[in-house]
Amino acid sequence: MQEISKWLSNPNRDAMAGVALLNRFSNNKTLCRLISLKISQPYYLAKLEYELRKLVKVKAAGPVKRLPTLIKTERTAKRQPPLPAMSDKQVDASAEKPTSRLTAIEFAKAPPAIQGLELKWKKLYKKRAYLRANLESMATDEMRLEAALLIVKMGETIDGIFTDLDYYRKHGVLPQSVALPDVPTDLKDVEDELRRCRSRISKLKKLPRTPKQEEKYAADLLLKVRLESQRAKFPQST
Repeated sequence: MQEISKWLSNPNRDAMAGVALLNRFSNNKTLCRLISLKISQPYYLAKLEYELRKLVKVKAAGPVKRLPTLIKTERTAKRQPPLPAMSDKQVDASAEKPTSRLTAIEFAKAPPAIQGLELKWKKLYKKRAYLRANLESMATDEMRLEAALLIVKMGETIDGIFTDLDYYRKHGVLPQSVALPDVPTDLKDVEDELRRCRSRISKLKKLPRTPKQEEKYAADLLLKVRLESQRAKFPQST
């Protein structure tokens, strides 16, 4: 803990060095990540110093904003106001406007599951923008912390959706969306199965597919990726 004490006693302390110390000694990794993302804002710089002071119980050098405790008692919990409600009108009025992950043509041709993901991340994006815009004006530190953690969680969900949509744009299916048979281990079997798989894909690609054919088409696309990956493991003949 001497490193924390030394950092706190330095009037010209470096914020990112403080974040590194908090991440090293604190068990609350969610809070550490939140502070690291928002450290440029005065509130979170003060929060960083507050959390480090709690770890070593020393006073920091220089002016530091005193933060009230974030521990709810039964008495304070009863009068703790909820987070402000997010109406669709307020959310849509946000200055942050999401950019489509899929083109209009891709969205129109995509199955309902993909369209749902595209709509879901846009809705989360707008809600996150609304919370960001209102974060500093919230009534209490508890409300701000709760909203900030929700912002981080929404960001992680959006990142996951982006990963799935990017995979879909490349391969035509979502990752791990269908059950696949085991891939052969013999090179000749791999090449034979790959030829059959490509033939099935070529036929289904040209047809207006039924829901059952759509499932087979998706399974073959993923199987093709696995077969090509398996074939690449064998030494290439010269």
